[in-house]
Amino acid sequence: MPSVLPGCTPAKAVPTLVGEQHSSPSWKCINKQSALAPLIQPGDLIALKRLTSWRAYIPGDAVCVVITPEHKLLRKVSVTQSDDQSIAFIQMVDGNPVESKIPKNLILNIYKVVGVYRQQ
Repeated sequence: MPSVLPGCTPAKAVPTLVGEQHSSPSWKCINKQSALAPLIQPGDLIALKRLTSWRAYIPGDAVCVVITPEHKLLRKVSVTQSDDQSIAFIQMVDGNPVESKIPKNLILNIYKVVGVYRQQ
């Protein structure tokens, strides 16, 4: 199965993951962003599962990788959503949470982070 997520590989075997229980992750990636540090650090292995119904419903507070035509972004979904045309996300900037919106028509896919593995 070819990788359709740049920098990621199909998740055939994922080591024991810390945090949320995961169910059959689709992809595994090495995180290179600091957008959600200290929760997820650069160098952490993240296990991802594709969300199929994100246009209709996306769980607030979920940590996701958002795929747009030009970007692959690690973000946390905001608990409050103010409109149906975009999705509000949170990232950390200089240790402070900053909310931004991405229009749904720019989003190609969303993958939920279902586990994080930090090598010691």
